[in-house]
Amino acid sequence: MIFEGKFRRALEKVRNKNKNALKEEDYTEDGLELEKHDLLAMMIAGVIVILPIALIIFAIMIGSVWFFFFR
Repeated sequence: MIFEGKFRRALEKVRNKNKNALKEEDYTEDGLELEKHDLLAMMIAGVIVILPIALIIFAIMIGSVWFFFFR
């Protein structure tokens, strides 16, 4: 290989960088504490995201039943 030395140095640099990045960050569960109303906010956000999609799917189902059986 023509650039084998450069390739090995670059690979070693990337390996060292990834190894150091994992050591610097703490991945414990204690680092993420919820505040007083975070659970309520997450539930409201979930409803805002899921409810319109569920209503659209429900409307399509009801519309198809009406179209095929009651038209």
